[in-house]
Amino acid sequence: MLFLSIIDVSAVMVNSIATGILSILRVSYCIAPKLHIGIGSFGVSIWCATCATTTILAFNRYLDITNQNLCHKLFDGKKTLVWLILPIIYFFYFFIFTSPLAFSQKYMSWFFNPYQDYLDMPNFKTRTDFSNIPHTINNFLIIILLVLDYGTMFLKLSKKSHIRSTSSNVNNVIVKVQIQVFIICFFVFTAALLYVYMQFFIIPPILTVISQILWSFSQGCGGIIYITLNKTIRQAIWNVILDGKKKSALIHDNSKRDRNVTDKRNTSNRN
Repeated sequence: MLFLSIIDVSAVMVNSIATGILSILRVSYCIAPKLHIGIGSFGVSIWCATCATTTILAFNRYLDITNQNLCHKLFDGKKTLVWLILPIIYFFYFFIFTSPLAFSQKYMSWFFNPYQDYLDMPNFKTRTDFSNIPHTINNFLIIILLVLDYGTMFLKLSKKSHIRSTSSNVNNVIVKVQIQVFIICFFVFTAALLYVYMQFFIIPPILTVISQILWSFSQGCGGIIYITLNKTIRQAIWNVILDGKKKSALIHDNSKRDRNVTDKRNTSNRN
């Protein structure tokens, strides 16, 4: 989860912050091609690394529900670090060996074709193929794997709940898990599908903007979902905030006490 959080924060730098800055400043590919290539390479790579990490996390959750012994054998201790090497290798593969994205001022989204804004011009022609087939395969794989993994997880959870003559607490847990999974899968599924489609077919700018928002949501909504639906995480955050307030109040009281002592000493010295 920590590794995925780091990846998500890094991805938000591209799909939200860099996208916003480039659109506000109107910096097109022709003005700063190296900047677009650098950000675009990182963007497509971090997205694919997210897909790989999400798949591993989904597999871990599935085993945790269906076969805990196998889950411990594969993921216990430092074995998790070995699994996390795979997304890192995946990231560098896409960063070095595949086509980068470039931001389109017209469509307010990222495309593998850097001249996307000029395709409808009558005299514009290009023979270069800018498509990124590994990215297309990645997006279809993440859709299929997430649907299969979380679908079977739902079935297992439902079956377990019926076998154990479900209490209301178990039902609440199942409902919360289903809501979390549905929201995350919805954003990942639609963003992956739309991003592939718009690379090969011309679609209205409003849909490209929606796909960009979905990409941002798919990597930025996790924290909000976990805080909203996970009581343990919510309580931990409150504890951190309250501890911080207690420490600041203690520091303030100590500094005030020291100041009073200093004032008294100065007054006595004058007398």
